[in-house]
Amino acid sequence: QSILESSLKKWKEEGKRGIWIYLPTHMSHLVPICCSNGFDFHFAKKGSVVLKQWLPETLSRLPHGPTHQVGVGCMVTKGNGEMLVVQELTGPAARYKLWKMPTGLLDPGENINDAAVRELKEETGLDAKLYKILTFRQAHSGGDRGSDLFFVCWMKLIDENQEWTKQEEEIADIRWMPIEEFTQQELWQKSPVYQEMNDAMIRAIETDQGGMSEETHELGFRPGSNTIYIPSKM
Repeated sequence: QSILESSLKKWKEEGKRGIWIYLPTHMSHLVPICCSNGFDFHFAKKGSVVLKQWLPETLSRLPHGPTHQVGVGCMVTKGNGEMLVVQELTGPAARYKLWKMPTGLLDPGENINDAAVRELKEETGLDAKLYKILTFRQAHSGGDRGSDLFFVCWMKLIDENQEWTKQEEEIADIRWMPIEEFTQQELWQKSPVYQEMNDAMIRAIETDQGGMSEETHELGFRPGSNTIYIPSKM
């Protein structure tokens, strides 16, 4: 308590503005002390919590904590107009007995294409690579749940003869389904959002046009590289 109070006094005298405190789980007992001295939560994750405080008597210019989660959907197709679909064991989709593409959330530091490859492998046992990103959806859940970005990834199987192996903990069933049958499911028909996304999938399969491909390039002005997604080249 006394150390933090004296530190805050010193920082104010030095003209410091934004102060961040990183606490690992084993030091979480210090959170009440921080909060009683004007700190508030920035974000928390497994193993740590970050608190922040804006020292000047002005509107805080510190950024908010993480605002979005990022998810992927894996659209795997065959030349006969069928797509790979799964039924989940639990969750909202399971209640509707909905056939859906394999989906999942990105891990921290994971690229979209890598997440799509991983999620497809985890749920179905199939190996594939990203062909292109067809569309993406942004949704705001409201409250404290944050917002969601969901990318539909068109995947190409490495071996079209490979047999699937369902993830026993999450997946109830797997099958190939005509894409028209997939889009005509009752739940999709009630949703203009998903109707439009499904139409984008159908147009892509029929014309092989549109979408975005991924490229990784060096930053140049400092070490490291970034992955960018650009309109697919014809």
